[in-house]
Amino acid sequence: LTLKVRRAHAFWDAAEKSVSLLSDPAPGCHKIFPQFLTAGSEFGDNNDYVEEGEGHGPRKEFFTLVGSTAAEAPAGGKEKALFTYNRAGGCFWFNPTASPTESAKQRYRAFGWLMGTAVCNRATLGLHLPQILFRMLIQGSTRFQPTHAAVEELDPEVARSISNIRKLPEAEFKAMLEIEGTPGISREAYMKNSINSVLKDSIDWQVAAVREGFLKVIPADTLKVWAVTAGDLQEMVCGANDTDQGPVRIREVFRVVLDEELGTTAAPLVEELWQVVDKWDAELTKALIKFVTGSDRLPLRGTELIKIELPFVAVNRADHQRHLGMLPQAHTCENILELPNYWESLVNVNRLDMENLSAAHQK
Repeated sequence: LTLKVRRAHAFWDAAEKSVSLLSDPAPGCHKIFPQFLTAGSEFGDNNDYVEEGEGHGPRKEFFTLVGSTAAEAPAGGKEKALFTYNRAGGCFWFNPTASPTESAKQRYRAFGWLMGTAVCNRATLGLHLPQILFRMLIQGSTRFQPTHAAVEELDPEVARSISNIRKLPEAEFKAMLEIEGTPGISREAYMKNSINSVLKDSIDWQVAAVREGFLKVIPADTLKVWAVTAGDLQEMVCGANDTDQGPVRIREVFRVVLDEELGTTAAPLVEELWQVVDKWDAELTKALIKFVTGSDRLPLRGTELIKIELPFVAVNRADHQRHLGMLPQAHTCENILELPNYWESLVNVNRLDMENLSAAHQK
């Protein structure tokens, strides 16, 4: 499926084009081939040009942009962002100001469809969504039971406010009930109502729409066969939550394939490479991962390759000298890191310099 989008409106453009697909009772999964409009061009313009690109790199970029732009209202439009950042929970959650119009429901259905499609395309969204959302997707409204622990997982500050109801003096509690128009209910009933309000009543329509779109790609029966947990599904859609995991080890996340030379004559080069990279903090390592793959979100462990190649050939001292001054290059479409053979060039430059020095002494 080819989707032509503007980078700054990736979700909104893709959602517009998914309307016909979502009307199909079983649209299934599609391999996405994104096309990005060049900066400054709009649909239908004479300058409606698309950037060239192929392979998995543009696909990963597309899904990253889908996630990030779903949390931004489109410029000049009446649509509201689907998600807003919940600082207390450190994640994005449903926009509380969104209204359950048919247009809004269609957008959330489209987001669910794109979530499922991201899984099928081995890509992740550029949006950190809480694990509780994926429990809701798996269990559905009939099986999911709102609890205080679930509220605490989503928003510790709200959970604390609900817990504080138990500590309110009786007079203050009764006065609060009078103001809210619910006189006579118990503290436990009030707390239960508050929990349901956070996890059910206020977001039911949004969850239902996202779930409907998601299940059109990955049906509930398939989720059962896969036996995935909410944590598994969260990692498939959002990537690994690496914010609190300390150092990131590339060789533990990716399957690394080395150029044949790196296992033989250039073995010292790869040894030095890992000695340097393994000492980097998470921020630096993720910067390298973004350089090679096009995304700093970590994939599921072992599901992606990184290839390290030595494509450059040196035949004389000038070539070796030039290689020593070259920077690494990357091809994000195939997760390829290209390195000059610094080790060989360093050895040869030193050897040639010593030979020249020796020849000069002999003269």
